[in-house]
This record gives sequence, structure tokens and C-alpha cells, in this order.
Amino acid sequence: MKTKKFFFAIAALLCMMAVTVTTSCSKDDDSSSSTPTITGAEFTYYVSLTENGYDLCDKSVTYIDENGSEKTEAFTGSTWKKTITVKKFPFSASLKTTPTRNATAATDDAYKFKTEYFIQNITSVSSDGSRQKLTGETELDTPCFSQTMPMAADKVDDYIKRLAERPALTVTLKVDGSKMEIVR
Repeated sequence: MKTKKFFFAIAALLCMMAVTVTTSCSKDDDSSSSTPTITGAEFTYYVSLTENGYDLCDKSVTYIDENGSEKTEAFTGSTWKKTITVKKFPFSASLKTTPTRNATAATDDAYKFKTEYFIQNITSVSSDGSRQKLTGETELDTPCFSQTMPMAADKVDDYIKRLAERPALTVTLKVDGSKMEIVR
């Protein structure tokens, strides 16, 4: 009977030692398993102004740069894009195109304006150097404004004025630790 109690006491002691050995303190936890925080974001502003109506226009784009300053750039050709990397949040990205009528005479009977502008490829940059493109409902890879507008030559000037009055596309990037939110 004494032998049985002795073996039971040894078994209980061994179980307690096993539990103590396999339990770790929080300061012993591996810090590499923690979730990295978002330290930056990268995205691309994109504008496409095509069709023959834009031959009658001088084109410019106004955007918010990586420092939060408003910048305006003139551009030729049909597309303009700029990739921005930001490190301060919240960050409000804004993009607006402003066509203005130039001195080119409207000699055709009809014109078309195809206008698209959007903010694309929004990617978070984490403290461990990893990058993750935002997808799903948060992705802004669809145009904010996309329209192909045919019209008679005598309507061109009014249409260009209306295009210039369109509001800017503005989104705010908010970061909370390892999560990024896009607010339109």
C-alpha cells in the first residue's frame, strides 16, 4: 500500500514538473510571431482622356502628393499616371482632371470625349517589409468617372466647361495597426 502511494506521489510530481516545463512566460514568447504594423502605402493615380474631342483641349491634372500638398501638372498625350508612396496617416488622396478649351478650331461635325480617372493598385507596406495589395470592396481599380460622350461641334465648349466643374475623386487611407481602411 505504501509503495502504491509512493508511486502515485511520484507520478503526480512528474505531471506537475511537465506542466511547469511546457508553460512559457510572456517574455519568453517569440516576438517574430507578432503581426507587423502598416508603415506606408503605395498607389497610382491614373487619368485617360481619349477620343478626338481632347484635341481641342489643354489638359491638366491636380492631385495630392506624398507630402499632402496639392500639385497641378499639365500633360500631353492621352494618359497620365503617377505612383505615390505615403508614410503618414490618415492620408487623403485626391485626383481631378481639368481640360480647358485651346485655340484649335472645331472643324469636324462631331466629336467624342472619353474620360476615365481613378486611383489604382493601393498596396499597404508593413514594418516587416511585406506588401499587400488591397482587394475586394476596398480596391479602387474601377474608374471613378468613365464616360464616352459624342456631340456636335457647337456643343463642345459647353461640355468642356462642365468637365472642368466635375468634383475631384477623393479617398482617405486610414491605418489602425495592421489594418488599412479606405473611405470614399
